[in-house]
Parts: sequence; C-alpha cells; structure tokens
Amino acid sequence: MISIIIPVYNVAHYLEQCLESVINQTYNDWECILIDDGSKDNSGEICDKWGKIDSRFRIIHQINQGVSAARNRGIKESRGEYIVFIDSDDWVSPNYLKDMTDTFQSDLIVSGVIRHHSKNIESIYEPSQNHTFKLNNEGVRYLVDLNEKFLIFGPCAKLYKTSIINKYHIKFPTGTSLGEDLEFNFHYLEHVNNITTIQSNNYHYRIQTTNSLSTQIRENQFEQDYKQWLIQKKFYIKNGIWVHYSKVLLFRRLWEIIHDGIFRYPKLINANINYLKFIKSIPEIEDLKDYENLYPCSQWIKWGILNKCYILFYGYFLLHRLFHISRFI
Repeated sequence: MISIIIPVYNVAHYLEQCLESVINQTYNDWECILIDDGSKDNSGEICDKWGKIDSRFRIIHQINQGVSAARNRGIKESRGEYIVFIDSDDWVSPNYLKDMTDTFQSDLIVSGVIRHHSKNIESIYEPSQNHTFKLNNEGVRYLVDLNEKFLIFGPCAKLYKTSIINKYHIKFPTGTSLGEDLEFNFHYLEHVNNITTIQSNNYHYRIQTTNSLSTQIRENQFEQDYKQWLIQKKFYIKNGIWVHYSKVLLFRRLWEIIHDGIFRYPKLINANINYLKFIKSIPEIEDLKDYENLYPCSQWIKWGILNKCYILFYGYFLLHRLFHISRFI
C-alpha cells in the first residue's frame, strides 16, 4: 500500500481539485493522510467531507505547526510500505501512482513535474530517460541531471520506502521555511542503493503569487542558499562522487548564488558593507577560479568576486543609492 501524505493549510480554493485527483487514481491500493495544520478557512471541513466520501482518506486536525511538522505527522501515522507527498494546492494525473509502482524494487523513484504559472503558462521538467542507477561514479551524472532540473529538491513526484525513512529516523527539519525539503531528500539519499527515473509528467505543481513562500526573497536568502549548497557538496564528497559532473553543477550554482546575493537579494539602497564582506568570506570563492566560464555575467563582476573586492560592489551600491536619492530632490 502507498501512503499519500498531504499537509493542508488555508487552501480551500484548491483543495477539492487536489483530492479529486487522488480519488481518481487508477492504482487503488492507497491511503491518503490529510493533516489539517490549523487551517483558518474551511479547509478542515473539506478534509472531513472527503473522509466521509472515501474511507481511504484519513483526517488529522492539529494546531498550526508548519508544513514540516505536518509532513512528519503524516509519516508517523502512515501504514503503507511506500510514501508519496502531494502539496494541497497541487494535483496529480490519474496514472501518477500507477506509473511509479512499476519499479517497486528501487529505493527511490523520481518522475517529472509540470509547473503551472499564471496565464496558463506551463514548464515541464522530466528525467532524461527511464533508467535505474546507483550512486557511484557512473551513476552520478543521472543524479546531476535530476538536480539540474530541480527534480531532487522537493518531496513531490517521488516514491519513498517507508522502511528507510523509519529505520534512519528521517524527518523534515522544523523551525525553518526554506530548504527543509532538500535536507530531507539528501538525508534519504544517504541510505539508498538505487534510484529509478521515469519519464512521466503526472505531477502538476501550481506556481503561486509573489506572496507565496516559494517566490519570496528573505533577508537571509544568501545564507539559506549557501547552506543548501553546502549540504549538497558534503553529500557528494561523503559518497565519493565529488567528480567532474557534480563539481560543474555545484560551482555553476555557486556563481549564481553569489551573483544573486550581491545584486538580487539586497535592496540596493539598504545594502551594507558587512553583508558584502560576509558573502566574500566563504572559502569556496578560491575554487571558483577554475570554473569562471560556467556563469554568464560581466567580467568586472567576475573579477570583483574572484578577488573578494567587496569595496567595488559597495561603491556600486553607493552610486545607486545616490541616484535613488537624487531622483527625489
């Protein structure tokens, strides 16, 4: 049996579509655990309604503790041999479970995602092929492919073994609203023997407005991005797969993190020199010199980053600050 875990919080507008997509699955051996995480709208009532429609829906109401705690509660209550996660504002195609059950022998199964943006724009992210691989020097390129396509970061569009999660006490970290999915997945990956990828796009991910957690930029965005980067680097090193494929992937990503940390995340009129010093203090900047061509940006920016010239970027901020002020004089 597959346990479907769905954390629910103030999603009354989307929840019916999500639950209807679950009940329409062509694979029938499932239970669906709905954790109403203290919703203030009528999401809890919708959960109760579907619990009466089909006994396979199990409803849990709890005080608001956040999505990680809700998922952890779902894991604790699950009775299936396998676990999948669905976000309550997303939905799945009828063959979502069936397509992933054809390869039960793998420790992790990863499928594709269709991202639905506003104005009916869709982006499709899928594995390159149907394939089973091990996490070794030969298989690392397939893991890198999943990583490049953002298919390894979140818990959705994946089939996990409950036994692995329970044996190694794998949980979503609480107390944070960013990066908990990645920490869970890379902790799980520590204990898998093989991974299967399938070219099916049955998971529909809804891109919310600019006010959603997935699109917000936080004050500590650079620190969070860098922390996630380190988690991945340590994983590749620990598992003996810190090789060309993984280095190219992560150092390209580090260029992006540093560039965004300097130019995208801070408000130019509020940026301070200590913030820039912190970015330039990370030790991996020395390694970036061997991967300078991986990221497209101006040469003066690359020079400033590689030479840790935070004064250069602070001067850039000062010019923008003066320009901003002069517009209102």
